[in-house]
Amino acid sequence: MTKGYQIIEIDDLNDFPNHLLVPILLWIISNVSKTNLYTSLIELKIIKVTYLGSYYSIGVKYLTDEIKDFEPVILENFERIKNNSMNDFFNFIKQHSDEIEEICTRLSNE
Repeated sequence: MTKGYQIIEIDDLNDFPNHLLVPILLWIISNVSKTNLYTSLIELKIIKVTYLGSYYSIGVKYLTDEIKDFEPVILENFERIKNNSMNDFFNFIKQHSDEIEEICTRLSNE
């Protein structure tokens, strides 16, 4: 299911359990999608990585050769939004609870 995706690993999230990663990763993807013009040239998705166990991560699929590495953009965005208030994050979770549930179901079935 995740073949062809660049795996974006965010060191600050290494110790989070998978069920908490889904809303955090979705929040990052949502913010990147809102603030970057190049998101039409890539596909961002939460993926299940299976290497020495399994964990959830952001996957980037490049739809064109115009972009070679989107990881710095995602990491920069994470650094910016991690300073937002918890209230912003909780509101995001409330607004996207159905999507979070769908992603969790998809990933658990992979």
